[in-house]
Amino acid sequence: LSLPADHRQLFELLTKHKVVSASLSTKLISMAGFRNVLVHEYLDIDRRRVYGVLTKSLGDFEKFIKAVSKLL
Repeated sequence: LSLPADHRQLFELLTKHKVVSASLSTKLISMAGFRNVLVHEYLDIDRRRVYGVLTKSLGDFEKFIKAVSKLL
């Protein structure tokens, strides 16, 4: 794998090399974007939205961990 320039490119590379599926990659790119909102606009964040994203996305994190663990 080459070195990615950013989070988006990281997930695109993992998809290209069949480490993660395209659908999981799309979700992870979205989560990385949400992370940027949390970091840069943390004073205006709706805590219910954060809770919802985290609870609905736990399965995606588990899928990502499982996929990457196969590389190690």
